[in-house]
Amino acid sequence: MKVLINRINELLKEKGISKKQFADGIGASKALVTIWTQGKSLPSVIYLVKIADFFEVSTDYLLGRTNF
Repeated sequence: MKVLINRINELLKEKGISKKQFADGIGASKALVTIWTQGKSLPSVIYLVKIADFFEVSTDYLLGRTNF
């Protein structure tokens, strides 16, 4: 799921949000966010929804099913 990892990294960069701020915002550890952003693991469905809510995008966007 390279698309998911790329979209998370792009959103972090675009919005100027640190991994720590992101982790705090979704209730995850910074270490877990680092694992995701390096592509070593993927977020669970529960975190996927939290990520979408945090960035105000759809889960379909995060998964590469839509481009908006």
